[in-house]
Amino acid sequence: MKRTLPTWKKLLYALLFGAAVLLLLECALWIAGVQTLIEREDPLRGFSGLVKVFQRDGQVYRTRSSGQHKDFNDQSFATVKPADGLRIFCLGGSSAYGYPWDAQAAFSGVLGDVLAAASPRRSVEVVNAAGISYGMHRLNLVADEILGYEPDVLVVYSGHNEFVEPSFFEALKRRSAIRNHVTHALAHVRVYSALQGLWHRPVQRKAADVDGIGRYVLREDSVVYDRAQKHEIVEAFAAGLRRLVRTANERGVRVVTATVPCNLRQWRPTNSLLLSGTSAAQRRDHDALAAAAGLHLESREFSEAVGVLRRALKIAPDHAGTHYLIGQAYEGVGEWDKARAAYRRACDLDGSPVRRITGINDAIRAVAREEGVLLVDVEEAFEARSEHGLVGFNLIEDYVHPTVEGHQLIAWLVWDAMARAGWLGEARQAPRQLFEKVVAGRAAQKVAAKEFWLHNQAVILENQGQRGLAIQKYREALSIAPGHIPSLVNLAAILAEDGKDSEALRLLQRLVTIAPKEVGGRILYGDVLARGGKLPEAIAQYRRAVDQAPYNVLAWNQLGLALLQGGDLEGAVSSLQRVLRDRPRDAELHANLGVVFFRQKKWKESADSLQKAIAINPDSFRSRLNLGVLHFHRRRFKEAAAQFEEALRIKPNDSAASEYLKRVGTLSENP
Repeated sequence: MKRTLPTWKKLLYALLFGAAVLLLLECALWIAGVQTLIEREDPLRGFSGLVKVFQRDGQVYRTRSSGQHKDFNDQSFATVKPADGLRIFCLGGSSAYGYPWDAQAAFSGVLGDVLAAASPRRSVEVVNAAGISYGMHRLNLVADEILGYEPDVLVVYSGHNEFVEPSFFEALKRRSAIRNHVTHALAHVRVYSALQGLWHRPVQRKAADVDGIGRYVLREDSVVYDRAQKHEIVEAFAAGLRRLVRTANERGVRVVTATVPCNLRQWRPTNSLLLSGTSAAQRRDHDALAAAAGLHLESREFSEAVGVLRRALKIAPDHAGTHYLIGQAYEGVGEWDKARAAYRRACDLDGSPVRRITGINDAIRAVAREEGVLLVDVEEAFEARSEHGLVGFNLIEDYVHPTVEGHQLIAWLVWDAMARAGWLGEARQAPRQLFEKVVAGRAAQKVAAKEFWLHNQAVILENQGQRGLAIQKYREALSIAPGHIPSLVNLAAILAEDGKDSEALRLLQRLVTIAPKEVGGRILYGDVLARGGKLPEAIAQYRRAVDQAPYNVLAWNQLGLALLQGGDLEGAVSSLQRVLRDRPRDAELHANLGVVFFRQKKWKESADSLQKAIAINPDSFRSRLNLGVLHFHRRRFKEAAAQFEEALRIKPNDSAASEYLKRVGTLSENP
């Protein structure tokens, strides 16, 4: 009789076999050089406290190494603090980190050099422990770790990141601590890490996805916040800062808090909200007034702009963009106090605050006052250093990150405050002459930025309309990394938009040479060639693009238009119909196909395509105008007039539509 194994033994053997397979697979992945997830990133993004910022390396602690774009600067400090040592940690987000440079350019680097020069016989360690996009909750976790390294002082420069990653943080708070520990443990396993890499493989953003230009931005998009939500976030920030201060004080560690300035004068709000109770008519009136004010500002008619914008604000008193515009108008008439107030209001009303709001700095001042903490009012100092108190690009690189000069000013303020408080010896003012000498010596050192961060700044500046500064940042990125593909594409695009085709072509030639599979750049290359009349070369680039990306809508569309321009009407029809099979609801493609059919004198097919475009997008001016022209040529004047009237509804002052409508009227009266 055949013996059967007990069920428990079957389960045990199955588990042992599975474990053996996993162990062999883990070894194979290790031999193949596959990294664990924890070596690449923290799966809990610093919100759990399970991944330390610093790890021991012999006689020093060093910043944990992981990921291509590190959250923290490379820093180190002795495991055993010298008896006479002064150890300071600087906490914050990317502004304290030294973005777009590193700790050497940040105020922490300046402060370290100055303190070392002031006390040459003393061991001074100023450690930059600021993390990219770190807000107050994560800073408390970092502070908890740092307090175990015997710091003397914590410098907290934070407040810009309280509106970053709220959804992830809220989801994480709802998860159990056990689940977080399991996730953290699995991140050390190569099999799990490899599966995660396959499951969450990043999707390549092709140039066709965004107007033919690859826009690679590192910062996550913000959500929209109302006034009550902003108040809750400010309260949470204040509670977090208070907790950090009290925890440090309990360990005998002093804390310096600092207010955080931002670019008020030269940075538009991200999201302007109209009141939900505003009627459609009021919205139209507000938008018309804002547009009129924009024209007044362009013409430097500042008094007129103020009057118009005051009317707009009566309709929408909480519209951030309108407050920003009236700030510009007040500047124009020299009413500086009103300009400052308007810019501050615009910043505070921003529905998606990428800058700090006033409530954050008010909370910092309040906590410092209540807890007896040393306060450095950086915002006030930046205003004092700015003309008419209007902080802009003079001290801020973009929207919140200080310039090199801005970091130097922060370092001076922190050093002077500690010196006056008697933390560095006898209470007295810090020697300004020594500070200037150290800063002058640092000027000879080359400050190295990172190309991907310069690119990120350029994208943000371009989206803000600061094209000159964007071009400068793209050039800086390429000076560091000449083959940085996103910067090559974007710089070529902005130069082409400005009519600098020869320089754009040089960049694009380099791009297609070093990155022949970069479809977005190849399409842009074709666009610039076509605009310069080099149709055969442009068509060749578009054909390469559709070969590389057969489902790329923009590539097929541009190929079709180039063939149309070159007189290959059958080829144009074939290209547009090819992609319409995959994108039957694309109004632009139908409109273009209608134009090709018109050139072929296929009136019915042209009308059908243009009507499909209008059915999908009734406000397509081009489709309305072209359908009107088609009816006009077929002497269907009533139908033509209807389309021209609709076109003029969309663009009231268009000369072509107006002229055709007049001709229709003349021919209708005199057939």
